[in-house]
Amino acid sequence: MDKGETHSPSTKKYLDPVVITRLSGLEMKARVVVEGFLSGLHFSPHHGQSLEFSEHQPYSPGDSLHLVDWKVYGRTERLYLKKFHEETNMRVYFLLDVSNSMGYGKPVSKADYSKVLIASLSYLLLDQNDAVGLVPFNVGLLSFLPPVARRDYIHRLVSELEKVKTGGETDIMQVLDSFSRLIKKRSLIIIVSDFLDAPERFFKPIRGFVRAKNEIILLQVLHPDEIELSIRSTVYLRDLETGSKLLVNPTAIRGYYKRAFNRFLDELRLRAGNARTFFYTVTTNTPYDQVLMKLILRDKR
Repeated sequence: MDKGETHSPSTKKYLDPVVITRLSGLEMKARVVVEGFLSGLHFSPHHGQSLEFSEHQPYSPGDSLHLVDWKVYGRTERLYLKKFHEETNMRVYFLLDVSNSMGYGKPVSKADYSKVLIASLSYLLLDQNDAVGLVPFNVGLLSFLPPVARRDYIHRLVSELEKVKTGGETDIMQVLDSFSRLIKKRSLIIIVSDFLDAPERFFKPIRGFVRAKNEIILLQVLHPDEIELSIRSTVYLRDLETGSKLLVNPTAIRGYYKRAFNRFLDELRLRAGNARTFFYTVTTNTPYDQVLMKLILRDKR
């Protein structure tokens, strides 16, 4: 890939979740996402002129991502390597909600979207020599893969992601309480969920993690239907976790529903801000590269 290369139409399409879903194998999907993401970054062959670049050199394809100064990229959209750096490798946990509600959505379910995103982020983090772990959950912890900083660990992570299926209800408060007993050191904790739960319940344990000096990212994955209530005819809507049904005329309630759902999202954002966590909502049609860059540059929000 030449310096200065940006997305070509053929590259850009492979960051579309629908196209990615059609590929076989989660590890292949993650590799395509990461390669497409990297090919879309802007490379510059020139040194910067200001003092902030005095300890940087331009990135060249093949250089380790561990040395990239992402803060400089956030200001300039150009990749530079830090000539001198401290070893500040992260310990990262992905907590993935696989309750029944995460199975909603066609052609891309919330769970499928989340799995590709976690695999892609893990691919990037492991390339940076960061340690990555995985904890799928519904009403409780379903498994626990401890963080490991080894590139071939991606195979184990992907295997676990592919194996876990959606099912059951969710209780994020109980899950976080159980998880808190398993971690001993400060970590970056990325919780991937639709967060369709009462916010006042699960932000209490989240504040506890923050007080213990952990960094928390709340990545909310929704299907566009859930935001727009895009169904047109009168139907029975079934709660995927409790099984309860409700006869709904969407035309009659759409305006009220959207206002109520937006209030719910606003409350989540407000509570996340008060808890000093990074909260980001995506839908299952959000291009993967957009999410990767948002998370990498999260301190620029």
